[in-house]
Amino acid sequence: KAAAAKVAGVKGYNAALIALLNGNTAPAAALECNCPNVAYLRAIAAARKGDAALVKKNLELAKKCEKLAARAAKDIEFAQFN
Repeated sequence: KAAAAKVAGVKGYNAALIALLNGNTAPAAALECNCPNVAYLRAIAAARKGDAALVKKNLELAKKCEKLAARAAKDIEFAQFN
């Protein structure tokens, strides 16, 4: 919560990650970059909202990175979507 207070009003990956860790999925879902790391973060946000279509869409982008593809296969966030 202290980190969230320090980045209040800031936009970007780190701020979105902090918000997500504090239960707020909106900043992560709003990130516009289509790089694999951002797509993975958006997939987690979508999973926490129960949006299977967005999970699939973002994981397809994230899985372009071999490391993230391996991580996604084991990530509990996506267990109900596999």
